Amino acid sequence: MEYDASESSLFIVIGRIGPSVLPLLLKKPELWMFVGIHFGLKYVYSKKIISPDPESPSNGPLLGVMSNLCTIFIVMYTNNCFQRYFKLYGQVRDLMGTILELSSDSRLRLKEESHRQKIMSYTIAGVIDFFSEAGGDDDGKEPEAALEELHYQRLLNLTEITFLRSCPRRNRYLIMFIWALDVAKFSLGPNGIQFLRFFNGVLNKIRRCQQDVSDTIQMPLPWQYFHLFSVLLTVNLGLLGDLAAMQTNLTSSITYILVLFLLLGLREVAIAMSDPFGDDDVDFPIQGWLMEVFADTGALLEHKAPWPDTLKAESAAKDEKK
Repeated sequence: MEYDASESSLFIVIGRIGPSVLPLLLKKPELWMFVGIHFGLKYVYSKKIISPDPESPSNGPLLGVMSNLCTIFIVMYTNNCFQRYFKLYGQVRDLMGTILELSSDSRLRLKEESHRQKIMSYTIAGVIDFFSEAGGDDDGKEPEAALEELHYQRLLNLTEITFLRSCPRRNRYLIMFIWALDVAKFSLGPNGIQFLRFFNGVLNKIRRCQQDVSDTIQMPLPWQYFHLFSVLLTVNLGLLGDLAAMQTNLTSSITYILVLFLLLGLREVAIAMSDPFGDDDVDFPIQGWLMEVFADTGALLEHKAPWPDTLKAESAAKDEKK
């Protein structure tokens, strides 16, 4: 979601609950579990069914130690996810920019407009197919759903779709890049084959960007760290709930619920940032970026300068003078 922090009032920001993490937290069973345990303990203590234990860990220095450890863990985890998020952002934007480099090379070195369009169609189709796999768009759908979308967008024909259906899912975008190189080789001909290395270099750069994105996605924080962090957060929230339940005033319960929302909300935001390919509010707007690439590629390939005839006339005039 786009916003301008410099123009947003503090109270307006707080009041915008819809795009915040709050609606997601309200669907989480662990939130209601902690709230239920807290008010259950508060009722038991208030009715003196069970008397609060003065030697409980909630009343001792152990709670302070647990709170400090929890703060350290959540800061480290959130910071790692934040760095990972911006690393993926740079890799994806670099990939999008490299597609425009390929458009420029095609415009400069290939004479046939149909060949330029074919190269860009194969390349963009490969990139779309890669992001479809990275975002898990095939979950619960037919494996050919992404290919049908490419055919609908007129990037691939039925013959190409039929061939790709028989290929492994992870190899499809690589095959489309090979097709783009074959078209470049055919279009350049024997006299321009030395320029093929430019196309090969740009397509390899796109492939490397995709590999970087894939490697980053497949290398999250170790499970052992995430498990310890979850255990520590659970124990800490449980002890805080017990401490707040011992208080007779309502302010302690309100404060505890706010702490629940803050800590669990930070955890959910960090988890969402660790994999920004999907439909979450913090995920990358891949579809919007691809539409920008479509528009920019079309401008690079189809734009006709208004001055070529003028240059030819000036060149002819110079030749006549000579």
